[in-house]
Amino acid sequence: MIPKIIPRPKKGTGFSSLVSYIAQKSPVQWDKPIEQATASEGFEALTGYLKRHEESISPAYLDEFDHTRVDINGISILHNCLSVETAAREMEATANVNVACKDSVFHYVLSWQENETPSDAQVFDSVRFTLQSMGLQEHQFVAAIHRDTDNLHVHVAVNRVHPITFRANHLSYSIDTLHKASRLLEIKHGFNHDNGLYTVNENGYVLRQKDHHRNGLSSQAEHKVCLMENKSGRPSLYHYLLKMHHENRTVADELKSEMQFKTSSWRDVHALFARAGFSVSQSPHAGGLLITHGAGDDQVSVCWRKIFPEYRFSYDALIARIGSFQPGNVEPYSVPEIGMGYSDSLS
Repeated sequence: MIPKIIPRPKKGTGFSSLVSYIAQKSPVQWDKPIEQATASEGFEALTGYLKRHEESISPAYLDEFDHTRVDINGISILHNCLSVETAAREMEATANVNVACKDSVFHYVLSWQENETPSDAQVFDSVRFTLQSMGLQEHQFVAAIHRDTDNLHVHVAVNRVHPITFRANHLSYSIDTLHKASRLLEIKHGFNHDNGLYTVNENGYVLRQKDHHRNGLSSQAEHKVCLMENKSGRPSLYHYLLKMHHENRTVADELKSEMQFKTSSWRDVHALFARAGFSVSQSPHAGGLLITHGAGDDQVSVCWRKIFPEYRFSYDALIARIGSFQPGNVEPYSVPEIGMGYSDSLS
């Protein structure tokens, strides 16, 4: 289970656009520029959609927590507002009272592994638990489950401004809180454990990872990568694999998914990476692996463990599972089947 805080892309992109997107994936999306989609337009798109698809709306009902459950066109929604139609206006009205809070919109996602299919009850329990962990249990929110990708996930839109006290929750260390809450929820519901800022040890205790760096790269090293990219104007191979999303997934996510379930030999590993346009070789330095794109002067490589820091994808784990490393003789695809293509990402 992986939590992710979604940054607000444009100043002025408010609750209407966000609620409209997560509630039924309307054409007015959260990542659409505010010049093209104003807050009022987002709300109108939502209400218009609901009116056009009334036959696909299930009757709303209150659950045991006094939260409203409703299904809209196959999307399961949980909220504590008067209705989905009025949720954005309610949040904006509350937020406008606190003139000191310039950014009241908080948007995060909880995502499960590809082979996991949690029930709506489990997903919404996870939403409630994470909200409570961050001190947002009394704040206005809308949560919607999206099942149209390989990884089931739930979007949560929350108002940082409290509807009664009108004080803003500053959400200090919110990503740490979400990671710890995710490990606890994995234990509670029996979900697979994901790596993150916290881990579950052999005794079932949730502990803070020592020297943990997101995606296996230290903050200092990542800073150097960013400086290099700013200077060249091009993304590094590291950022292409981990940061650039293709169909809502990173290239590394797609590689991990297939590597976990569809590789039983080094030949399979080489064939998989060739489909993404890469070759895999042993590092001449530390005895690990390198992921390489191109050849000659255009060749660029990245260390395997920086892309796949999880133990189950480590070089040692692969050797234990499929044997000693065997060089590959598969030519990388010039037009990759996995990802958009590193060369194309440079243009």
